[in-house]
Amino acid sequence: MIGKRLREARQKKEMTQKSLADELGIEGLGSASRIAGYEHDRNEPPVALTRAIAKILDVPEYYFYILDDNEAAQLLYRYHLINSNPDSKKTIIEDIQVLLNTLKTLS
Repeated sequence: MIGKRLREARQKKEMTQKSLADELGIEGLGSASRIAGYEHDRNEPPVALTRAIAKILDVPEYYFYILDDNEAAQLLYRYHLINSNPDSKKTIIEDIQVLLNTLKTLS
């Protein structure tokens, strides 16, 4: 996970690290520091937790793994466009699949 993406998505939703941890059901005094660990790339959240984070922050799960800032911004734009305009869904999904295939070849 790229912590910078998590931090940006959390801040865009105007959530604190503590409020995100609470929403995720992470309990205890160190709950916010656990989110901070993910944001500073000290720790990697499990896949199930990444999915939950993505759902809460209203971003696609793979947004957290895209290295290029411009590609991440385009992906986020398309993702939100899908949710706001069902007619464009097919074209945007095809674009995302092309982007994912491109990312796979770069790995």
